[in-house]
Amino acid sequence: DLMGMDSLIKLLGVVVMFALPTLQNKHVHQPGEHVPQLKSNIVIVPIEITPGVDEFGIKLLTEALNSQKGNNTVTSSLSLQIALSILYAGAGGRTKSELETAIGIQVPASRYLTTFRNYLADLGEHLKIASSVFFRKGIKFIDTYKDVVRRKLGVELQQLESNNMKKSAKIVNNWCSEQTGGLIREIVNENDFRNDFMAMIVNAVHFEASWVNAFLEGNTNLKSFSTLDPAGNIKKVKVHTMHRVGYEYYLNHHKELDAQILSIEYVTSKKRMSIYDPKKEPICKIIILPKKVDGIQKTLKKLRDVDLPTLMRSLRIEMVDVALPKFKQEVNLDLMKILRKMGLESLFDDADFSHMVDAGPMSVTKALQKAVISVAENGTEAAAATVVDVSLTSSHGHKYEFIADHPFIYIITKKYLVAPIFQGVVMNPQYND
Repeated sequence: DLMGMDSLIKLLGVVVMFALPTLQNKHVHQPGEHVPQLKSNIVIVPIEITPGVDEFGIKLLTEALNSQKGNNTVTSSLSLQIALSILYAGAGGRTKSELETAIGIQVPASRYLTTFRNYLADLGEHLKIASSVFFRKGIKFIDTYKDVVRRKLGVELQQLESNNMKKSAKIVNNWCSEQTGGLIREIVNENDFRNDFMAMIVNAVHFEASWVNAFLEGNTNLKSFSTLDPAGNIKKVKVHTMHRVGYEYYLNHHKELDAQILSIEYVTSKKRMSIYDPKKEPICKIIILPKKVDGIQKTLKKLRDVDLPTLMRSLRIEMVDVALPKFKQEVNLDLMKILRKMGLESLFDDADFSHMVDAGPMSVTKALQKAVISVAENGTEAAAATVVDVSLTSSHGHKYEFIADHPFIYIITKKYLVAPIFQGVVMNPQYND
């Protein structure tokens, strides 16, 4: 009898990012070649949802870094926000209020899901987003909830026909593998489908793209990188470092953050039109390099008070020599403690999902996120790109250096919408072919 039992919800955010693995026989732009001309300034297009998204992403990254005890960290605030929004659509009372605060919803509740749907649609190419709610046979979702999550969040509702726990785990894992191109083959196990299982929310975000100006593999070599040991002392390690000499990038030294900011753009295959269309704007990677080797925590704390549009407006085109480590990261985050620290208490104790399902008291019993990132010289084969090449020219009389030889923060975001997709911290770059 579902009405009389303590029903349970499991929330799993499956996040996959596979960006920039090394490719063989891939053409890269070399000094003297025609390359795409950067715009002379960055025009920020405000969207209603951006400020809340910014704050949510930085909070998540800060708590994730703490949970990893200062080790390499990668998260996707986008994936987690989608999963929480699927819950929000069915929440009421205190649970709904806590979700609004944690996500940073800054539009009227009645408009949030529509605004968020439009925001997701504007993210454009390079991204594949999929969400599914897997549920136990016999669970009856409220019709309005099913309609809302299907129309506004693109959610599939999939009933698990069998009581066979092993088979249920296989169905979910196969779905994850399919949505992530085989990068994540296992996210659940049969114990996740024990007798108290009710429903499982799974979201996958897959990103793949090429740099506009790829790094030459022949210019990658071992360089010294200053990192911190467990006691907080500085130590040096040798890491594979990519180099790009004498190219135009968006750059600035941000005084408030006491850090260099570099923006590296990814290829877009869509031509820009005279009428602004956010879907046609590129995605870029913002790298925040604190001045001090041990400056990550201080910079993250200050970053909470500097929204991304302000950060992007501070950048200027400069001629820059770039040195950036290759790295691969794979991180499993237990989100239970992180979400509690972000103010979501009732979610795990006595959640109100009365607008989702007609059942008894519910709570989230598991919340995790798995993230993978690979950064190297070129790009992926799937990122077929067409760019308009012009002569690389510069009116600047000074050349700058951006040498990422100590821990840094990165944010992958839509360039003009300033919509964070992935964010992470590199404490000790590791890259194994």
